[in-house]
Amino acid sequence: MPLILRSTDDHFVLEALNIFNRHDGEKITCPAVAITERNSEGYVKSIRVFIDINPLYA
Repeated sequence: MPLILRSTDDHFVLEALNIFNRHDGEKITCPAVAITERNSEGYVKSIRVFIDINPLYA
């Protein structure tokens, strides 16, 4: 579920809430962010994804 999208010509950042289904049937929501960098031709140069998985183990 995307929350916030910020961008410039060569970068964009997406904040999201990812929902995971545990083996016991419980649904857990983990916040995440993805940072994408584009080159001068507009192609993706790099993607970095960060997820806080602490709620899975709480």
